[in-house]
Amino acid sequence: SSILATRVFRDRKHYHTITSIHSSAAGTCTDTADTMSKALLSSTGPAYGATDEATDPEGPGLTTAEVGKRLAEFGPNELEQQAKDSFLHILVTQMGNFIFLLTSTASFICWATGDEVKATFLICLVCVVCLCNAVGEYSGQDAAAALKQMAPEAATVTRDGRKSSVPVCDLVPGDLVHVAMGDMVPADVRVLAALDLQTNESVLTGEAKEVNKSVRAKETDSAFPTNMLYKSTDVVSGSGVGEVIATGMQTQVGLIAMRLKPSEKSLTEKLNPLQRSINVLGTLIGTICACVITVGATTSFLMGYQVIPPACPADDKWCLLYDSGVRGLLMAVAIIPHGLPLVVMVMLRVGSTLMAERNAVVTRQSAVDYLGAASVICTDKTGTLTEGKMAAKLLIGLHRDPNNQGGKAMKASQPELSFYPLCGLNPKGSIFASMELTKQRREALDQGTPANQVSGLTDLGSPTAPATSTEALLARASVAAACLSCQGVRLKENVSTGAWVAEGNMSEAALRVAACKGGFEEDGYHTRELLRCHQLEPKLEVPFSSSRKMSAVVCQLSPDSHTLATLKFSVEHTHCVLLKGAPDRLFPKLGAVLSTVAGALAVAEGGITDEERQLAAESNDELARQALRSLLLAVRPLTAAEVEKLRGMETAEERLALFLAPGPLALLGLWGIFDPPRSSVPPSIRKCHEAGIKVIMITGDQRPTAIAIGKQVGIIQEGSNEELVARRCTDLHEEAEHLARTASLERNSSSSRKLKRQLSVHDGAGKDQQIKPFKGSEEIVSMTSQCVIWSRAQPSDKVAIVDSLVVQGQVSAMTGDGVNDAPALKGAEIGVAMGISGTAVTKNAADMILMDDDFSTIVAAVAEGRRIYGNVQKYVCFNLGVKGAECACLLTAIFAGLPLPIQGMQQLVNMTVTHIIPPMSIAWEDAEDYTMRVPPRETAKDLVLNRVHVLYRWLPFICCYVLVIMSSLCFNVWTHTGFFHVHSLIGSSVAGAISRGKAACEIAGHLREDGYFVADAAPFHCKCYRRSSFFQETADVIDQWGRSDPGSIKVDRWSGNVGSAFDKNNTPFASGHHIETCTDNKGVKRNCWSSNIDSFERLLLDPASNCAAYGAKLGKSMGYTSIQVGEVLSLATFRTDGFWGYSRFSLAYSSMLTFNLSCLAIVLYIPPVTALLGLAPLTRGRLALALIPPLVLIALGELTKIEYRNRLRMRHALHGVWNPAKTLDP
Repeated sequence: SSILATRVFRDRKHYHTITSIHSSAAGTCTDTADTMSKALLSSTGPAYGATDEATDPEGPGLTTAEVGKRLAEFGPNELEQQAKDSFLHILVTQMGNFIFLLTSTASFICWATGDEVKATFLICLVCVVCLCNAVGEYSGQDAAAALKQMAPEAATVTRDGRKSSVPVCDLVPGDLVHVAMGDMVPADVRVLAALDLQTNESVLTGEAKEVNKSVRAKETDSAFPTNMLYKSTDVVSGSGVGEVIATGMQTQVGLIAMRLKPSEKSLTEKLNPLQRSINVLGTLIGTICACVITVGATTSFLMGYQVIPPACPADDKWCLLYDSGVRGLLMAVAIIPHGLPLVVMVMLRVGSTLMAERNAVVTRQSAVDYLGAASVICTDKTGTLTEGKMAAKLLIGLHRDPNNQGGKAMKASQPELSFYPLCGLNPKGSIFASMELTKQRREALDQGTPANQVSGLTDLGSPTAPATSTEALLARASVAAACLSCQGVRLKENVSTGAWVAEGNMSEAALRVAACKGGFEEDGYHTRELLRCHQLEPKLEVPFSSSRKMSAVVCQLSPDSHTLATLKFSVEHTHCVLLKGAPDRLFPKLGAVLSTVAGALAVAEGGITDEERQLAAESNDELARQALRSLLLAVRPLTAAEVEKLRGMETAEERLALFLAPGPLALLGLWGIFDPPRSSVPPSIRKCHEAGIKVIMITGDQRPTAIAIGKQVGIIQEGSNEELVARRCTDLHEEAEHLARTASLERNSSSSRKLKRQLSVHDGAGKDQQIKPFKGSEEIVSMTSQCVIWSRAQPSDKVAIVDSLVVQGQVSAMTGDGVNDAPALKGAEIGVAMGISGTAVTKNAADMILMDDDFSTIVAAVAEGRRIYGNVQKYVCFNLGVKGAECACLLTAIFAGLPLPIQGMQQLVNMTVTHIIPPMSIAWEDAEDYTMRVPPRETAKDLVLNRVHVLYRWLPFICCYVLVIMSSLCFNVWTHTGFFHVHSLIGSSVAGAISRGKAACEIAGHLREDGYFVADAAPFHCKCYRRSSFFQETADVIDQWGRSDPGSIKVDRWSGNVGSAFDKNNTPFASGHHIETCTDNKGVKRNCWSSNIDSFERLLLDPASNCAAYGAKLGKSMGYTSIQVGEVLSLATFRTDGFWGYSRFSLAYSSMLTFNLSCLAIVLYIPPVTALLGLAPLTRGRLALALIPPLVLIALGELTKIEYRNRLRMRHALHGVWNPAKTLDP
């Protein structure tokens, strides 16, 4: 005896088999390498799923010895475990953020310069954000692992002539497998015998419908032939026997698993667009930092700039050089937006949370950013654009006019009814004449207006209203017949969600919903009365089968009137049979037509004519053109004798033969059934088009059906060039088959990136696999750039389309639910899985899961992504604005010789409580009005901020900031000291500097032997002029002289007052001359100590608490207050592009404002903290004065936003977004 051995060559669309005969006795294989090579090179070899008559389904199967050999050759029937990116690898990817590198460098600089507190804070910030991001990205990598769970544990096979149950992993090609209803197919199997065998292949095809299986393939060019069973699909009815032709990674599911392998990408390619933009921005900031270091350090050294109190003696150049270098480095550290990654992470997390509240669960944080940049949405049709549930839309009858001579049907006697509204399985609605249901009346019904209140619209669905028209008669009879013939269906409403579900056949569920719209609700009064008056005969039913394509039920007629609803029959008829099924099967059997007799429908005299039959066929064709699935419902009256004859028949085939025998079988109605679009989809697609987002539908349906749905939802418009915008996926492939190795050679040649992307769909194919290659990259790009509807799509087609869109620079979102969609979801920037109908594999491969399977949720998620990106822009603009403004203030202070407004620990505290934490509140801000009315952003050269942001928002803010803060700082220092230049406040060693008004303090020293003057580190005399207000004409003079014990004098921390301790009369200067004039080697007259004064006995003032130093501290404390309050209040102006006063109340911002001001109170009024930061507490008057500059800054900021808004209008071509009365042409 001999058995069939099969070697499988798989491509994305077909499996090609090479068959050879193995001797079961010898157990050796007779196929040679030449045989394999010839079969591989031939395109005429047996296709995947081809039937081999030599294989006997009742045969003995493989022997145990042969199973062992094949198991060693082909391996176990299980999927390989795919490797995942390690946590360390993801963590390193996160460290690729250039801002992190800058912050880490800044931390090292701070540590090297002795600022350990700031260094520790910055490095901890980097570690926390990196870890949080890495943990988020590490989860959800188990797409391939989920495939292994979609396999049964055991299978029934025939081996050694006996049926037995074996582990699925032990199956080998050639095994005879038995399957039955409820089983999961254990491998890819060719059908050898089938009995009413049906499978659900939705995990592969995405279409949730039963597929009839047969021994011979009905569509030889189909990617999933009907004589094949596929691994991990479910058997829903019948039974069968088949031969295993592929196991493990050679199955269709295995191909998908190989495509889910982690791709080898560079560190840069793994970053999302926002991360890449931030890296580019970070590079730019790094360049600016280098310039700041150079300019700041050089200028500081050349000008001999020092802080108050000075860190270096005036004559120590090396100390001054070091101090200038450190100052330049710290200025560069200050400009780096250290909190940017943290705030961006928080914003993306907030966006993910808000999306989850809207039924879009984000599994990878980067998807939020990709959604905001999405330019193309590739979506499936079934269940996403449509309800995913069949609904009856139209009902066409065939009615003979009783006054029509010659018995011919006229067009006017073909009533057409419409069911509205169409909301899946929701039974709410009614029946109307199609000609009456105009667009305006549909809109009125959509708005909730009762049908009886819509002018010109007659509700034909009310069972109590009189039936006076042919349409009403047809409606009553049809819905009653539908109710009786679909009693196997049950409709239920989910109380918690309000969704309706059906138990039973989906096509019958559509008719059952239509019956509910006609008044026969589930378990309603009219339904109970109908079943009571017209009892069913269950034993006479003919169930549906794939071979019959029809079913039949028998019911009693009313014994008195011999009627069924508005159908009236002769007195000899006691029952009637209701047949429903495929029109092509029932059309030839029709023998009668209905007519109106005495206000009821009755079987017309004379049989159906050829013209009437042709009219019915034309109606069926019209339904097909509208992408409606047609179902014919016919009625035939039965006499008592015929019923008795039926009861004597044993088989359904005998009963069906009697029903279809020549006689009065009349067409009751031709139903048009379809999967209706979701009501929310058309407005969502319109919103996408307004936002510049292309919507592409990729479906496995026929092209006419796809075009019809595309027009209904607005993907294409009437009059569009359908040849360009709607294509079959076969257009992507070459007409003739070529070898995969040819494509491989092209791939290995010096080709462009486009060609590599195009060939990436072949990545799962092995070297011995025959494929039908795709067309050239340029051809595919040309098609995908124009086509928005792809029909008859297969898994590899989706991958090819996504790759082509990536080549064009598009950021694409791809939806899917079946296992076959997982590779495309993995390849797209945003993979979107269906939460209800999606498989575990698809969900694990996706970046986002739609919990309601609704396309509108994707659009809402895109809007949320854009909102988050817009808020990131606002944060970056604010953060770089305040950072740049502080740096500009420091540079201004150095160039102009003014006190530094903020420095050291003050910068760290302000960065934490103003630059990092409060801006997180922007994450909760609403989107701008134009968010979904502008094109998607260009991700290739995106710097987060565009030209309008930089020139009309960022730069004006910095200019206003520097003007307000530095002016207020100078004023504050001047009111407390009478001076505002640093050199004046530090003091001068030139004799007579105070008397000439050149300095606030005088510094003494001594001359070396070479005549070089060596100055003291502290002054011996300070004279300050303090004003309590700007309007005080005469300043209060504070004249302080040095003592030998200046540190023992208590200083009032609120005002710096030391009483009279430093008055000249209370110091040694009152009793003698301790200072004399001397001339240095440059000829400058200096203050020198008398020769009798020892260096240890010099009478000095405290360099930190003399009137000039403490007055400067008070002024700088007021300046710091203005900076912190001004920045946190300016954040309010960055919350919205409009006037901040019109923005909604934000609890998040209010909380952050309270936090910031509380921290300011701690900084100013908690002594240890105040001393640590080098500040002084402020009285109420000084605090009030310090709050004026922030208010001025806000006012100037709002004024500059006026031009900013105008420029935005020009950039976005938006008119009147903020002020409808004012428009500005771009």
